[in-house]
Parts: sequence; structure tokens; C-alpha cells
Amino acid sequence: DEIAAEKACDEMDKFLKEVGMWMDFKDKNVSESTLRDIAKDTFQLPDYENHAKVATADEVIDLLKKSHER
Repeated sequence: DEIAAEKACDEMDKFLKEVGMWMDFKDKNVSESTLRDIAKDTFQLPDYENHAKVATADEVIDLLKKSHER
């Protein structure tokens, strides 16, 4: 359910902070303009089609933008 999913995300964030892996693209000096290139590379190998839900390029870009600075 949605409450359990949100709690799982909170726990993952807590864990990443505890082990020093809480970072974003900005921390790694990845510019926002590079995100479109990263999204494009996502579709280079055909295995992405094996997932239960195949994301669109816009969905990937949106996710990457959300990950740029948390």
C-alpha cells in the first residue's frame, strides 16, 4: 500500500544517510543540462523493455530532475 511504500522510501533515505551515500547529481557536479543525455543513454540497450513498466523518455527525465538536488 502507499503508506508502506512511503515508509520504505523513508527508511532507505535514512540508511543512505547513515552510510554516507546520501547524494544527488548536484553533489557529483552533474549539470541539469546533462540529464537529457543520461536519459537518452537509458534507452541504448534493449533490456529496458524487459521491465514490467517501460518508462518513457519524459518520465526518465522527470525522475532525473527530481534526483538532481534533493
